[in-house]
Amino acid sequence: MTTEKDLKRWILESHGEAAPIHTMPQHPTNRHKPYAWETGPMILLPNSILQADDAPPDPKAASKTIAVCNCLIRALNSIYIQAPHVPMIEYANLVSYCLATYQCLLAQLGTTFQKEEEDARLAEWGNWLESCAARRNNFSTEMCKSMMDDFMPVLHKKLSTPRNEETGKMGLDSNTQVPIFWTNHDVTSENQLPRGLAPDTKAIRWWIGRKKADWWKFSTCGFNGLPRELKFYREM
Repeated sequence: MTTEKDLKRWILESHGEAAPIHTMPQHPTNRHKPYAWETGPMILLPNSILQADDAPPDPKAASKTIAVCNCLIRALNSIYIQAPHVPMIEYANLVSYCLATYQCLLAQLGTTFQKEEEDARLAEWGNWLESCAARRNNFSTEMCKSMMDDFMPVLHKKLSTPRNEETGKMGLDSNTQVPIFWTNHDVTSENQLPRGLAPDTKAIRWWIGRKKADWWKFSTCGFNGLPRELKFYREM
């Protein structure tokens, strides 16, 4: 049954005015099935990793790191699932979204990224995306998925490794890269993002979001942090 509170929230969300949530509420109870991006191909990291034997001693910092890693996993899942269904007219926007995701991945991996070793497949994907963005190569949805198949298992293992550090802005561009985290952060299930990655105000979030709105439409969440189904998802 829809309550007055639900109605007011819907009105706010429909106008893009819903404020971000800085606590970890329970999952919505009115969803009959998970969103496509929640079930793979990369599995989201559970908060139970904080109770692992090799978990870092600072749970607060670790929980924010998990939130950051899950933003990246959601972004990758959104690319992998939507790529085959994106019309050619949207390829340039999808490439920009992919490239922003790749750049955020590099920033998160930091010194653990080994371009010539186990991360070579991820680096190849990034180089290919850069060539597509520069129009030296043609974007192919099949190629994109195939390259992702090659690097996702190793990448997931790296992201799953407990780390006792709180991620900051990491030198990312506020207009073309940081929104990857804003629009893939499910505030209904996770703690807030670290300072530097979370938008300071609703006005800043709205202003920056409008600049590259065609990129962020591929994301798993709105700028209010609420989860949504993928724009170009087709249920088989």
